[in-house]
Amino acid sequence: MGSFWNLDREPKDVIDRWGQMETPIASLGFPGVDYRTSIERNDVHHLVTKMLYANAIGDGDVYSKDGWDYIDLTCTYADTNNLPDDFGGVSGGPVWAYEMRMKKESGELVFGDFALVGMKFFQTPKKDNRCKLRAHFAESIYNTSWKIRG
Repeated sequence: MGSFWNLDREPKDVIDRWGQMETPIASLGFPGVDYRTSIERNDVHHLVTKMLYANAIGDGDVYSKDGWDYIDLTCTYADTNNLPDDFGGVSGGPVWAYEMRMKKESGELVFGDFALVGMKFFQTPKKDNRCKLRAHFAESIYNTSWKIRG
């Protein structure tokens, strides 16, 4: 069983609602560095570890160049996380924007609506304990998917 995100949306509507500064985002994927493969006779077994990196859209994270729009997600390395120096590939991992609020009465975090806003394809080298995961942003992924299909 699976579910799919419909790309039949107006990119401007997605960007207006989900592409603003401080919008919470989550980057998901299966970094290539974490792939473990074993072969037993005719059976090939792959063990992969998923990654979820939570962030928010910051100043200058979303930009356009040569007819494409992008979002750069900053990964900050600290002693408390175990991010790999090189993810070993990030291509195709989704970037989701989501609503999050805290209930006044209980202090519980509640998640609301969400939208696909990007697809990762590149990682910058680690520098000063940071790297960036680059993704095509909403206009590129929503418009391009229909051009390819058409």
